[in-house]
Amino acid sequence: MKNRFLAHDPAARHLTIFFAGWGSSPERFQDLRPAGGHDLFLLWDFDGAVGTLPDLSRYETVDVVGWSLGVRIAADWVMGSPVPVRRFTAVAGTLTPIDRRLGISPLVFDRTTDRFGEATLEGFLLNMTGSVEAARALRGTERSLESLRCELRLLRDTYREAPFEGDLRGRVEVLAAFIPEADRIVPAAAQERAWGALGVTPVRTGEPHWCPEALQRAIHGEV
Repeated sequence: MKNRFLAHDPAARHLTIFFAGWGSSPERFQDLRPAGGHDLFLLWDFDGAVGTLPDLSRYETVDVVGWSLGVRIAADWVMGSPVPVRRFTAVAGTLTPIDRRLGISPLVFDRTTDRFGEATLEGFLLNMTGSVEAARALRGTERSLESLRCELRLLRDTYREAPFEGDLRGRVEVLAAFIPEADRIVPAAAQERAWGALGVTPVRTGEPHWCPEALQRAIHGEV
C-alpha cells in the first residue's frame, strides 16, 4: 500500500495509523487533524500488502483506525504485527467486508467490479456521499480509472466471503466502531450485526458512508 504522514511532529509520542478504503487518496483526507501530541499516518491503495511502516519504536501508544474496506485491512495488519495497539476503531466497515449478512452483498460487489467504469464511479460517489453536491466535491480526489479497477478486483479476490481469522478483541485494549446510519455502501444493519456479534456497542451517526465527522472523532479516540 502507499503511505504518508498526514500530520507529523518530531515531538509527538503517540501515533494514529489510518487505513483508508477503496479508491482513496491523501487529498480526500487533508482536513483530518490528529489529537494533540499525535502523528497521523495514512495507508491507501491496497495492493495485497501493507508494506513498510515508519519506525514505531519512539511512540508511547499506537492507535489504529480503519474506514470502509480499510477496516479489514487494518485488522489483518493488527493481528499479524508485533506492535502493541491501544485502540482499534472501525468506521463504516466490518471485519468481513464482502459478506451477505455482515458486509456488502457479494453480488453487489461483483456487479460493481465487473461493470466498473466512469458511470459506475459516478454512481458510487453519489451513494457514498448521499448528495450530488458532496459527490462533486470529491471529484478530483480519486485516482485513475485503471488504478481504481485494479484495486477493486484485488479487494474482491482477497476478501470476498473471507472469514476473519483471529481474536481482534484480545489483541487490542479498546475495540470500537462507528456506524453511519445513512450508509448506502455497507448497510448499517450489516454493520450492526457484525459488531454486535463481537459484543461491541457502536456509536451511531447520521452521516452517509463518507463520514468526515465520524472519522475525525475516531482519530481523536472520541468513543
